[in-house]
Amino acid sequence: MHNTTNADFLSAIIKPAVKQKFYSKGACLWVCSKPYKDGSWSGAKYTKESEIHEVDKNNYFCVSLQKPVDGILTRGKKNFDVLICIVLDDIGTKALEPPLKPSWVIETSKGNEQWGYILSTPIDDASYAEKVIKAIARAGYTDKGAKGLSTRYMRLPVGSNDKPEHVATNDGKPYPHKLLQWSPKLFYTVEEILDALEISLCEDINEFKSVDTEYEKSSSESDEELIRQILTGESYHDPLLVLSARYQSRGISERNTIEALQGVMKANKENTERWKSRYADIPRAVRTAFNKYAAKPRDFKFVTLHEFLQSEPPRWFVKNLLPEKGVAMLYGQSGAGKSFVALDMVSSIVRGVDWCSLRAKRGRVVYVVTEGRS
Repeated sequence: MHNTTNADFLSAIIKPAVKQKFYSKGACLWVCSKPYKDGSWSGAKYTKESEIHEVDKNNYFCVSLQKPVDGILTRGKKNFDVLICIVLDDIGTKALEPPLKPSWVIETSKGNEQWGYILSTPIDDASYAEKVIKAIARAGYTDKGAKGLSTRYMRLPVGSNDKPEHVATNDGKPYPHKLLQWSPKLFYTVEEILDALEISLCEDINEFKSVDTEYEKSSSESDEELIRQILTGESYHDPLLVLSARYQSRGISERNTIEALQGVMKANKENTERWKSRYADIPRAVRTAFNKYAAKPRDFKFVTLHEFLQSEPPRWFVKNLLPEKGVAMLYGQSGAGKSFVALDMVSSIVRGVDWCSLRAKRGRVVYVVTEGRS
C-alpha cells in the first residue's frame, strides 16, 4: 500500500492542467465528504481548509474542474470546465481489468477497485468527455450504470466506505480505502487510453449508415454555428469532427479539408495549450473521418417534367447567380481577376447590398485560401 494525503493526491492529478494553464478563470477542484446516510451530494470548492481528510468519512473528488456560470459556482454539466482524469469504477466486481497500467488504484471495498488515469491534456468538452467514458463502459471496463459521467464523484485515497453491505463484511466498521498503486507522474492522452483498450470512438458515437445522415444527425447545428464555436473557442473537438465528415461527404479533398479547418483555427488566435492540442490533432481527425466514412458513389435521381416543375424554386444569395444551397464555380484564365470578382461578390453578401445590379441576400461568409503560402 502507498501513503499519501488527499491534498497531495489532488495536487498531483491536477498538475497537467495547472502546468498548461488548461482551464478557465475561476475553475476549481470540487470535493465532497459525507456519511452514507446523508443523501446530499452538493460538495464544495476545494481549499486547504476543506474537510476531506477524516479517515472514517466517505471522501470524494469530482473528475472535472468546475467553473462559475452567471456568478454561480456548483457541480454540474453546465459548470463543467475540463476533465482532468478518467476513473474506471467497479474493477474486479462488475468491470474488466484494463490492459493499461493506471496512475492509481484505490480499493474502495473488498475486491472492488477504482483505477484512475491522469490526463496529460485535459478534455475541455463535456459532451466529448461523456462519449469517451460511455465508450469505455460499453467495452466493459467501468460501471455501465453511472450517471453524470463528466462531473462524477470518485473516492479519494484517504477515507472509508460506510455503505451497509461493506460495513457488514468488515466487522461492522466502515471499509477503509486502500491506495494499492500510486504513480503520480504517469499521464496519458485520451487517444493512448482508447488505443490501449482497443476502443474506436467513431464506432460508438455514430449510429447511422450514410455519412450525411450520420453526421448531420450527430449535430443539428449549421456549418456557420460550428465555425462560430471554433472562432470563439467555445468548443473545438466536436465541431472539427463534424465538419471533417461533412466536408468529406461533399467531395472536398482530405488536404483541402485539413487546410480549411486549420485556417479557421488560426483565425481564432487563442494560442493556448488547449488550442495547440486541437490544432495539432486536425490532420489525424480528418484522416480518421475520411478513412472511416469514405464517400460512396451516388446515383443521380431522375425526375419527371411534372416533378421538376413542382419542385421548390432555388433561393439565391446573388439572384440567378449564386444559390443558397449547392455548389458554384467561378472560372477563367489565370490573371483574369477571379479572386477580385469573388471578394467583391462576397463583400456584397456580407453587407446585403446589390452586386452588379443583381439582388444579393445578406449572409455570413468564410473565405478560405487553399493555395500559395501565408
